[in-house]
Amino acid sequence: EFSCYLQDKIVRIREGLDSSWVVPGETPMARPVTLWEEFDPVTPEGVDSLLGKLSTTTCLLDLCPFWLVVATREATCTRLQGTINASLSEELFPAALHEAVAHPALHEA
Repeated sequence: EFSCYLQDKIVRIREGLDSSWVVPGETPMARPVTLWEEFDPVTPEGVDSLLGKLSTTTCLLDLCPFWLVVATREATCTRLQGTINASLSEELFPAALHEAVAHPALHEA
C-alpha cells in the first residue's frame, strides 16, 4: 500500500516538472576545488605537537586508549609519523581505520 502511494507521488512529481529544462554544460562551483598532488612529510616533532593539542576522549573502536598513546609518545610518534606519511604518499588510508561508531544525542524535552 505504501509503495503504491510512493510510486504515485513520484509520477505526480515527474509530471509537474518542466520538461523544457536543460542541464547546463558546465555547472559553476561554489568554491574552487584544490587538488593536492604532493605533501611535505610529517616530522616526529609535528606529530608530537599534534598529539599535545588533541582531545583526550576515547572511542570504543580505538585500538588503544588515547591516554596510553600520549603516555608513550616517544615510542608512538615514529609509528604515527610512518603511517601518516605512507597514507599521504600512497593516497590511501589504512583499511583497518575505516570504521566509526555514531551514537545519537538524545536530549530530554
